[in-house]
Amino acid sequence: MALHTSTGIAVHKQPVVALTHLGIGADIFGFGAEEVDRAVLDAAHSAFPWLDLRERILETVVHQIDEQPSKWAPVSFVDAAYRRLRPDNPFPGLDEFCAAPAVPD
Repeated sequence: MALHTSTGIAVHKQPVVALTHLGIGADIFGFGAEEVDRAVLDAAHSAFPWLDLRERILETVVHQIDEQPSKWAPVSFVDAAYRRLRPDNPFPGLDEFCAAPAVPD
């Protein structure tokens, strides 16, 4: 989990782990994609068509939380994904957490 949520870990792992992490980040979020030669990008997308992984991941996260609400985690990637696709969700948000008393009565 830390590998996927902490940006500085993957680059210190084996080359295949670092390259996979960086490639997924570029594919999903565009991180660093501008630094890749256009011919390399075109060849990669020709061999491995882009399947809109970003939306598929978000949909999968939301589906899993719908099926098993215990997978929801406050103020996290899964929380942000769920809020994006389920704006009427039942989970408290950061505003509700901040408004709650710091010490229960």
